[in-house]
Amino acid sequence: MKKKASIYIVSKQFKLDGDFFAPQNEDEKEEKIEISTEGVLSLEDGKLIISYDETELTGMDGAHTVLEFTTDEPDTVTMTRSGSASTSMIFKENSRCMSTYETGVFPLEMCITTKSVENTLDINGGKIIIDYTVEIHGVCMERTYLTVTVTV
Repeated sequence: MKKKASIYIVSKQFKLDGDFFAPQNEDEKEEKIEISTEGVLSLEDGKLIISYDETELTGMDGAHTVLEFTTDEPDTVTMTRSGSASTSMIFKENSRCMSTYETGVFPLEMCITTKSVENTLDINGGKIIIDYTVEIHGVCMERTYLTVTVTV
């Protein structure tokens, strides 16, 4: 089953110094990206899948992004990008995932540490909220609050 979907993405990123699990400091400088795009929401073999094309606004023009999870494990979300930028990341609460991000110039080895995943998405729409950090070579680069809202 496939449905056309409106996808609204908000990514708030904070540069971090210190403990990832510490409460967010209101004084930290926030970088916020908001994007509205069209895509597809589908249910295939027990997997809920959101797919859309990236735009110039994200700096990944020419890339295609897929978010997916099995309906019996909505707290484990996989993000796969292909095209001009490519990577695969797994977001599972209180876990770490190693990933390679292909930039088109050189690959970056990253560690994704997920603090929380809130997921109310079903075939009729909903929301996924992911709180995670990205580390490169053991240095915590940034904390991201990613919210993906889907309406059909």
